[in-house]
Amino acid sequence: MTGRFFIRSLLIVLILFVIGIIFIVLFNQNLAEQEALKINRAGFSLASKIEDLVNRPLSAAYALAAIIKTYGGFSSQQEFESIAQKITELYDGVSFLAAAPNAVTSFIYPLQGNEKAIGHDLLNDPQRRDDVLRAIQSRSLTLSGPYELVQGGVSILGRLPVFRDGAEQDFWGLSVVSLDLSKLLYDLELDSMLDSGFLYEITRKDSPSDQEKIVITTIEKDSNKKKYVFSLNLPNSLWYLYIIPKKNGTSNMLILEVLVLTIVLLIGFVIAYKLIKQNYDIKAANMELHMQIKEKERIELELIAAKKNAETANNAKSLFLANMSHEIKTPLNGIMGFISLLKKTSLDTEQQELVKQAEISGHSLTGLISDILDISKIEADKVELHNEPYEIRKLIEEVATIFLPLVKEKNIKLSIKISEDTPKILELDTVRLKQILINLIGNAVKFTEQGEVSLSVKPLQSKEDRCKLLFTVKDSGIGIAEKDFDKLFKSFSQVDSSTSKKYGGTGLGLAISKKLIELMGGVITFKSTEGYGSKFDFFILVQAFAGQIDPKNNKSAITNKTKSSDLKILVAEDNPINQKLISHILLKNGFDYELVSNGFQAMQALKRSDYSLILMDCNMPVQDGFETSKQIRIIETRYHPIIAITADSSKEDISKCISSGMDDFISKPFEPDEFINKITHWLKKTEPGSDK
Repeated sequence: MTGRFFIRSLLIVLILFVIGIIFIVLFNQNLAEQEALKINRAGFSLASKIEDLVNRPLSAAYALAAIIKTYGGFSSQQEFESIAQKITELYDGVSFLAAAPNAVTSFIYPLQGNEKAIGHDLLNDPQRRDDVLRAIQSRSLTLSGPYELVQGGVSILGRLPVFRDGAEQDFWGLSVVSLDLSKLLYDLELDSMLDSGFLYEITRKDSPSDQEKIVITTIEKDSNKKKYVFSLNLPNSLWYLYIIPKKNGTSNMLILEVLVLTIVLLIGFVIAYKLIKQNYDIKAANMELHMQIKEKERIELELIAAKKNAETANNAKSLFLANMSHEIKTPLNGIMGFISLLKKTSLDTEQQELVKQAEISGHSLTGLISDILDISKIEADKVELHNEPYEIRKLIEEVATIFLPLVKEKNIKLSIKISEDTPKILELDTVRLKQILINLIGNAVKFTEQGEVSLSVKPLQSKEDRCKLLFTVKDSGIGIAEKDFDKLFKSFSQVDSSTSKKYGGTGLGLAISKKLIELMGGVITFKSTEGYGSKFDFFILVQAFAGQIDPKNNKSAITNKTKSSDLKILVAEDNPINQKLISHILLKNGFDYELVSNGFQAMQALKRSDYSLILMDCNMPVQDGFETSKQIRIIETRYHPIIAITADSSKEDISKCISSGMDDFISKPFEPDEFINKITHWLKKTEPGSDK
């Protein structure tokens, strides 16, 4: 077993050694390529800079030659200086500018420091003669040097021959520009190249066959390193820039890297041997643990799948209930609306009783649908609270008033007690609190045949402007058996199926109430004894309101002027039943109107005539109410109040109505009086002097 571990460890080390060598070779090759790239970039940049720094001052020679050809020369040093000064100001980098009639330096600028050059015969100077003749013969600017000047210093000279009329025998002399070599090297910042690890050399030759003359160099003569050469584009001569790295460390680095790799792999061999042996021992120990983890993962996956299936089924149920409830609301709106209209006609006693029973059944159906919608929204986490300041005593009175006819009919007592230290005005969701109280009091009244039902309200504790408000609903009804306690707050569940036959209900009221109370930051508890009644206690968190409640807008009937025939309402509704219902309500209240079945027809109607108000169904074929309202707001020249008719009164739907440009909404099913009040309210806002 030990031998096997040794062989495995050795094999791993050998493989790593080969990989390491390959990596080192490739790495050093990459370094060499990067170095070459760096040198090329530096060389091209430096060559471009040299060409710029040399060619720019050479332009001064052309300028001086043009003046000589134009004026035929200079009569005095002062005349030359005035012209040369202007030229050198134009072309930076000129060390001095000279004019040499018949190749004799006669004029020079600046004169100070260059006096010794005056009278210097260039053709009789053995060091300069060949370069001067080459310039004259080429009839073009030549660049040569470096020269040690008679006045001192080292310069590169540019000489441009000047001819009077272009004929060789009419040679006038030379226009000469000097470039100080030390200043040129300073401007090139060549020392920075040394600092970056490179050596350089600049050479020139007058023709391809000539031997290169070194202008300046930092490279040793016997250096065998690879030179990178760059041609310099300078006038009438061949100049070259050579660059090499200071040190050729690639080979030395390669040896060092291989040595380091060998040491590291020897250490790695020892570590690998121990790790392989230890890994073998751990594998055996982990095998059993791995099997246990696999089994656990399988069980968890099954649980997750089961949970997902349950959630999918629950969401499907909630979605189905919500969709079905919405579909039911449209025909239900017609039923309840026509019943309400029928009540206001001339009916005999028997007909009135039949209509009354139909209305009671309709309200019961509306309540059931509302419960189904509420439970589906709660389960989908789509219920949000809308707090507003409200008088708590007024709210309790409104709830109690609902049950007075039924209490009187059953000959039982309904008592209300509100503690004196209860804040007068509270910020709370009045709709949801009423829903909770109606559910609890409704159950108490429903299951109480004799005795009384009571509601008490008192604050539990206060902290600054927040407090816990405790509600207690108590009855002397049939009570609840202890075995049925766990069914009490479950959706679609009643403690005894026989009660649904006798008393009715869906079993959703308490489930909805519990969830709404929890949304309000509270808790509900109960006590009950079968045959002796029940008591439900719940508290909610409320906010005290220190201000005054603004009186509601006056929505009383509109004036005769508003009802005059010059006002016309556009009704966009696709359902035939709702069209007839709205038509009856509008006609009965003296309104002129026009019916259309979709948004496209509504847009066409607005082009034909003007309307005082628009009733807009949200869901219509061809073009819905949301898109139609947006288009109306874009094209209208006079503001039209738009009231949405919707089967959904959720926050999302209301927000969508308002953002589409609608002013208000009314939910199906609606009461005719509520419907008319909404219309008259917005028609009054469009009267002259209103705030719209």
